[in-house]
Amino acid sequence: MAFEEMIVAIIALTFGGSIILSFIKSRERVAIAREQSQSGAGDSDYAELETRVRVLERIVTDKTERLKKEIDAL
Repeated sequence: MAFEEMIVAIIALTFGGSIILSFIKSRERVAIAREQSQSGAGDSDYAELETRVRVLERIVTDKTERLKKEIDAL
């Protein structure tokens, strides 16, 4: 029975180790997310996305003639 017990112990250690590793990685991700939110990195991303959305809204709602002229001017 010692051989079977050793196999079960190896399997249990493998699963236990993977669970512990996943827990450690998730804590690291949470710490990184908190750091980014405190540093204001999210604010600059938000401002950039807001600018892009405004440009897209202008393109969609703009008259086609004016848009053609702007594209030709480029």
